[in-house]
Amino acid sequence: MAVRVTETEVLAIIPDDLESSDDITPQITAANAVIDATISSSDSVSSDLLKEMERYLSAHFVYMTILRQAKSVAIGGEDRAEEKYGDLGLNLDATTYGQMVKMLDPTGKMDTAGKRAASITAVTSFE
Repeated sequence: MAVRVTETEVLAIIPDDLESSDDITPQITAANAVIDATISSSDSVSSDLLKEMERYLSAHFVYMTILRQAKSVAIGGEDRAEEKYGDLGLNLDATTYGQMVKMLDPTGKMDTAGKRAASITAVTSFE
């Protein structure tokens, strides 16, 4: 399916200024592919909601690949500056944009997108 959001719509929710040379088309394309692979037409999610999920997932991907969310910034004495980056969590929990995708998703499928189920098989032998 064609992408649902434009670069302008994604940039509208990102407060940081990206360099004018930064192209976020790959992040939008990736978000579209993930949404399409995860949410099916039988899930009956409205096109408006899918668009918002794609917009926030695109912003999540921009933050994960181009920008980083600073947890704290400290400027000390002469010649000293420090920035600390901390993850809020893993997967979609790593950014506030990803958390918004989970909140917007009425199916709950985006929370498990890309995660693999683990299984353990016990083998016993009785001879």
